[in-house]
Amino acid sequence: MVGHVSPLEGIRISRRTTQAQVAYNELRRAITSGELPGGTHIVQSEWADRLDVSITPIREAIRRLEQDGLAHSEAHKGTTVTQLSFEAAEEIYTLRRTLEPVQHRLAAGRLSGTVDEARELCVEMNDVRDPVEFCDLDLRFHCMIMGLNDSWTSRVARLLGIAAGPYITISLHADPELMAVANEEHFQLLDALEDGDIERVISLNARHLEHAVSVLKTVRFPISSNKSVQQ
Repeated sequence: MVGHVSPLEGIRISRRTTQAQVAYNELRRAITSGELPGGTHIVQSEWADRLDVSITPIREAIRRLEQDGLAHSEAHKGTTVTQLSFEAAEEIYTLRRTLEPVQHRLAAGRLSGTVDEARELCVEMNDVRDPVEFCDLDLRFHCMIMGLNDSWTSRVARLLGIAAGPYITISLHADPELMAVANEEHFQLLDALEDGDIERVISLNARHLEHAVSVLKTVRFPISSNKSVQQ
């Protein structure tokens, strides 16, 4: 991915940690793509066999999915993928519309160099046709332009971005042309950032989020396959 440097790059990490990251990535992709729709039981042994790892990395991955709000576990019942609904999506996007302006204002003036990197990312996104890949890059884009760090505001903003992921993917499956529309809105955000007009950034981002919600209103929930169905 263009211009991306992992915070763990150059640091020796354990094999178990590496496997846990791979397991998390694969499970998250299965959820956001609809391969594992809401209500599906995640069988740890099956995923361990599928990824050729022990149970431990799968458990670590599931803990992260629970933190992301993508799965939940109950004693003696195992882990289940969170059921998606328009009501949940609306709540996530309402929170994003409330929090992201705060984060944009906090980050104003300290994003030097970020705009160019984010623009390169958007150029890359122009060629993406896979909704799940686009969703991952979309999350990265928004984290970049909000200048997320280790503050609590940033942590919550990142969590909400992750929680929105399955809904973004559903929208893009319903209408793949939305990838081009969303990315054009990204370029508009970058132009406003480059001009230093933070209020325009906030206004454009609010419209961007509202557009996402309006698309989700056309989707029939619950999602039961890897392709969402429009009403």
